[in-house]
Amino acid sequence: MFKDTPTRHRLATSAFVTLAISGLLLAGCSSSSGEASQDTGTDPTTSSDGHCGTVPEIGANDPNGFLDGFSETATAAFNGYSSEIKESAWSDWKPDHEGPYTAALVTNPPNPFISALLESLRATLEENGVEIIADYVPVSYADVPQQLQQFEEAISKKPDIIYFLPLATDPSLEVIKAAAEANIPVVSLQTPVDSEYAVTVSHNATLQAMTTGAQVLDSMGGEGSVLRVDGIPGTTAASFAAEGFDNVLELCPNVTVAGEITGNFENGAAQDETLKFLSANPTPVGGVLHAGTMGVGIRQAFLETGRELPPIADMGASQGFISWAMQNPDYPYVGTASAIESMGANMADVGLRILDGEGPKVNHLITTTYIVNQDNIADYGDDSWDITDNTDFEGDPSGYFPEETLNEFFNNPSN
Repeated sequence: MFKDTPTRHRLATSAFVTLAISGLLLAGCSSSSGEASQDTGTDPTTSSDGHCGTVPEIGANDPNGFLDGFSETATAAFNGYSSEIKESAWSDWKPDHEGPYTAALVTNPPNPFISALLESLRATLEENGVEIIADYVPVSYADVPQQLQQFEEAISKKPDIIYFLPLATDPSLEVIKAAAEANIPVVSLQTPVDSEYAVTVSHNATLQAMTTGAQVLDSMGGEGSVLRVDGIPGTTAASFAAEGFDNVLELCPNVTVAGEITGNFENGAAQDETLKFLSANPTPVGGVLHAGTMGVGIRQAFLETGRELPPIADMGASQGFISWAMQNPDYPYVGTASAIESMGANMADVGLRILDGEGPKVNHLITTTYIVNQDNIADYGDDSWDITDNTDFEGDPSGYFPEETLNEFFNNPSN
């Protein structure tokens, strides 16, 4: 019998809500290798033969073969990544002066996740002698024109590099090109930008959904029905999650979709909508595929109704679900962690490498993240955490972008 709390808790909105609105992809990806890979937990087997419960081999969008020669570890992270891989405009670039260097930041309104990410980025830059001479934040996530104006102002400050968290990617392409014309590299934080003039540092949200979804479908034995819980329809994060789940469901002819609801990347809303669905649909639900950070709310809804808790693809895991899973070791848990401090430090490091003339080979630097299940959950989890705590689960703090993998993306790595 799984443990529960007798009181219903309405949980605060996760940082992922605002990340999704701004097109960010909080939850990471995993290697598609059949073996457990260092720093990323245990992954299901990649499949090219249509076997339900495995990750389909889709590959990268690399028509010109820019990833040729990269290791299997590096290229595996691009499985299903839809953005085209291009040669970076900064591949043989060097700044026109020696350090110390300056940086400008054009980011998003603060929330706990963004604040922690930028705190780590700023600290890493300052530790390396980079002065932040401009730090712009739009008033709201809806004000794309203001952010573009702020980006133009950042260019006018003539920094050596710009760190950018775009609210919308397509409208940003012209200002990113303008920065390149001013000899200023741009590092895009988390948000894939279809430009050779920006270096995106991110992870593959489609693969992350395929990986966790495949483990859920495998736990179901490849048959039964699943409940799909969308985030904020139309956002980048929700779209990539949906694409990943679609890909793994195509391999499972004996799995049907029992229903689709919307949780807005918020645990309280997801809990309410799941309760409504379960009340109106008494038939068994064999699994849940949700777009991210809503696991605690979905879990609570099932337990409140006395229904058996099915396996849940818990992208963007919280400390509360991790703790509950540790207290219930027979439950087939699978989720992904968010090493926020490592993310910020690595994003800063990419810019420092560009300024050092290391030369990024391609425009997308994609990594893996920590996949959590019952085999490794005790490594970084704590069963004393409150089971309703929606604090992001960090996982392995050193696993966001291993140095040996990051080195592959540069022509002249100094490390």
